Amino acid sequence: MKRHWTLVVVLVLAALLSACDPFAKPDSLMEEYVKRLARVLNLDTQLSDIEASPRLPRMRDRRLEIEAVDLGMLDFLAFYGCDLQHVIGERTAILGRVMQPLNLLQYELQFLAAAQDCLPEITNEQRRARLQAVMQHKQENLPKVIWNATWTVPEIENLLSPSRGRYPVDAGMAGVGLLVDQLQDIHRRFELLLAGDHPQDLAPVAAAYQQWQYRSDGGQLLNSARLLTTRLDDASELLKQRLTDAPLCYQGTPNQRARQMHGMFLSVYIGEVQPYISSVHRAAEQLFSALAQLAEQQAAIMPDSMQDYYQQTLLRSEQNLWGELDNAVQQHTELWQQLLDQCGMRPGH
Repeated sequence: MKRHWTLVVVLVLAALLSACDPFAKPDSLMEEYVKRLARVLNLDTQLSDIEASPRLPRMRDRRLEIEAVDLGMLDFLAFYGCDLQHVIGERTAILGRVMQPLNLLQYELQFLAAAQDCLPEITNEQRRARLQAVMQHKQENLPKVIWNATWTVPEIENLLSPSRGRYPVDAGMAGVGLLVDQLQDIHRRFELLLAGDHPQDLAPVAAAYQQWQYRSDGGQLLNSARLLTTRLDDASELLKQRLTDAPLCYQGTPNQRARQMHGMFLSVYIGEVQPYISSVHRAAEQLFSALAQLAEQQAAIMPDSMQDYYQQTLLRSEQNLWGELDNAVQQHTELWQQLLDQCGMRPGH
């Protein structure tokens, strides 16, 4: 019992310490940095509004319509003894219920495999031709089925949802590493399917999707990119204001204010802000590269609404939010170098 209460006390103290630490959460980390920079430069704090992160297009705009094939044209009894009869029977049994995109892909693959095995058993030319026509129709529509099984599942929406806060300061790379491995495995399996290698096990895809129900790393990284860009720009404006004033140090000799500024630069910007920038950059680089690769694989049938999201979010480009973040970091670094140069305090010099 004593051990139990000791554990409770430790957990409560840890929670209290975390609540008191302004560097424990992304928003408070960046706000504290801007406030301390303003204080050490003797300027007023200005915090800008943060732009909302991009969201996936609506489900109906992402979904590709697939022309249904009338299985009634097939003689169900003609497939007696073939697995195809069982596959068609299962589909007929759930007719009227909505089949989830990944389950529909699994069904289509089962149908094509069973139909291919059944063809040699069909001696009636007319029935054989009907089955081949259905197989061709399903084969032609398979890329659309794969697209829907990738980009219209609720799990991908959850993974990219900006409604779950920002990427944690202490997130590490293990979680994103697992997501990247899963995305690369899905890419490999779908690549084989698109190349006509149909007997693919989709159980690992379903298992990955199940885990994505509890992960929103993509959306959190988008939120953090917006946060970092905005607050770094806020801090850069403060540095610009100070650079337009008289030099901080007379003849490059450090004074008390310069030493305070340099201490804040080392302890807060280098010690707290830069590690978070690096964490977000590494995680986003890996995760969104894997997502972009998956989208590129299906670029030929990508809906127009997803083209915009792909360009503005999944790709790394100077023209989207990732480019804006890179520019904000570069500008902020250069401004710090200019200010520190006034006092001979620039790192490496």
